Amino acid sequence: SDLLKIKTLKSLAERKGEAAEAALLEELSKINDVLKSETDYHVLEEAIEFLKIFAYRHPKDSCEILSRFVSRTDELQTTIEDSGSITSDEVAKYFGSASIAKEAIEGLIQLRYQNFDTLLPLFVDLSLHEQEKIKKKAIEGLKQMSEFNIHVFRGTEKQGGVGPAPQTKIIEYLKTLSSPELLKYFDAVLTLCKELFSPTMQGGSSTYDTFTISTADIPPMDQISTIRTGTIEILGALFNEAETANQKIQVINHLSNGTRAPGRATLGSEIRQIIEQNTIDILNLFARYASGSDFSIVQKI
Repeated sequence: SDLLKIKTLKSLAERKGEAAEAALLEELSKINDVLKSETDYHVLEEAIEFLKIFAYRHPKDSCEILSRFVSRTDELQTTIEDSGSITSDEVAKYFGSASIAKEAIEGLIQLRYQNFDTLLPLFVDLSLHEQEKIKKKAIEGLKQMSEFNIHVFRGTEKQGGVGPAPQTKIIEYLKTLSSPELLKYFDAVLTLCKELFSPTMQGGSSTYDTFTISTADIPPMDQISTIRTGTIEILGALFNEAETANQKIQVINHLSNGTRAPGRATLGSEIRQIIEQNTIDILNLFARYASGSDFSIVQKI
C-alpha cells in the first residue's frame, strides 16, 4: 500500500549504508522513468510524493528529474483512469498538466538551498509562464529563496548557518540582468527585492505538540549593507525602465520597504545606521523621480 511505501522510503532516507543507498537509487530510477513517460495524473502525483520523501539524499539528481518533468508538462496531456462522472473540463482544471507541474515545483522548492544557482533562474523564467498555477508557484519559490530564514542564517544543531549567502547570490544574479530583462521579469524582481529589504528574519520549529515561530533582527553585517544597497540599485534601474505609471508606483512602494525598521525599540545602533543611510539614498532617488514625472507618481512619492 501507499502508506507502507511511504514508511519504507522514510526509513531508507534516514539510514546510511550501501543497502539503503542502493534501494534509494533504484527508487530514484523508477520515479525518473515514470516522470519521463507516464500520463496518468495520479501515477505522476504519487511518484512526485515519493520523491519528495528522500529527495534531500540526492538533491542534484532529484532537481534534474523534477525540472525536466516541469518542462515536459508544457506538452503533456494528462489522463485519468476511471474518471467516471468527471467532465473533461474538470479533468483539465483539477488534474491538468499545470496542476501536476505545480506539485513538481513544490518538490523543487524543498531543494532550493542545495540547488540554488539552478533554481533561481528557473523560477524567474517560470514566473512568466502562461499557466497561472505554475506562475504563482514559481513566485512562491522565489519568495522562499530570498527570505531571511533564521535557521539557514544562524544554523541548527545539525547544520551550520550560511549567513546572508542566499541573498548575496540573488543580488549577484539580478546584477547580471540587463534593464530590459529586469522589466521583463517585473513580478519576479519585485518579489525578490521585497524580501531582501526585510529588517527581520523568521523561522519555525516544531515538536510533536507545539509549533514555535522565532523572529530576530537582521544583524548589522557588511554583507547586509551591500545587499540592501544593491537592492536599491536594482529597483532604481527597474524604475527607469518601467513603461507605465502603475509599474513605477509599484517600484516606489518596494523602494519604501528599504526605509522601514523593525517595529521594536530594541533596534541596535549599527543596523539603525544602515537603514538610515538607505533611507537617505531612497529619498534622493524619490527627489529625482519627482521632477518630470506624472502627477500620480509625484503624489505617491
